[in-house]
Amino acid sequence: MIDLIIPMTDTPGAKAARVNEFMDVILTDWATDAERARFLKGLDGVDTQCNALFGKNFVGASTPQQTAILQALDDSVDWRQGPPADPAPSFSGRRFNQLRGEFFRSFKLMTIHGYYTSEIGQTQELKREIIPGAFDGCAPMASGKKA
Repeated sequence: MIDLIIPMTDTPGAKAARVNEFMDVILTDWATDAERARFLKGLDGVDTQCNALFGKNFVGASTPQQTAILQALDDSVDWRQGPPADPAPSFSGRRFNQLRGEFFRSFKLMTIHGYYTSEIGQTQELKREIIPGAFDGCAPMASGKKA
């Protein structure tokens, strides 16, 4: 599912960025029991919906069938609304709100978050230097340039 959300193009996709492993860490080490259960129930729901429409689990469906399922899930989310607020904020007052609300909202936001905070997302997609080169503050100005 993650590679249909962020597929490989001229840059690696979500699978190559190991977004699935990022999700596993979030669900295993960070999510509450209720958040984890809701997320896993949502994953099961994708298989249930795919079975009802195509007679096979999501993994066994063709790419166009998988895309149709994800499009239907995406269409069901009101993206103008943010995720629900945390009813019991942590000591910092903020939690990973991406685990709240509809399953697909959580799944897609976690995919995007995991990708764009990965080394691949930062260096190959966004073209950012993770450790920039040295700063030479006393460099001479090229002629014709303004300071």
